[in-house]
Amino acid sequence: MDEEDKRMNRLILNGCLLFVILAVAVLIASYVFYGEEGMEKCFAGLFALVGLVVYFLFWKK
Repeated sequence: MDEEDKRMNRLILNGCLLFVILAVAVLIASYVFYGEEGMEKCFAGLFALVGLVVYFLFWKK
């Protein structure tokens, strides 16, 4: 792997880590403001968003 591949891998991993942190924060906030039902709806939306991100990152090539 050359330097460009390492940089892209690090960029993708940092983006995934940021997405996970934001997803957990959104789930906690939805539970605090809307209770358990709001958290379930938010979790379903985040799951669909993760599916789209994985599709465009890995299978779209």
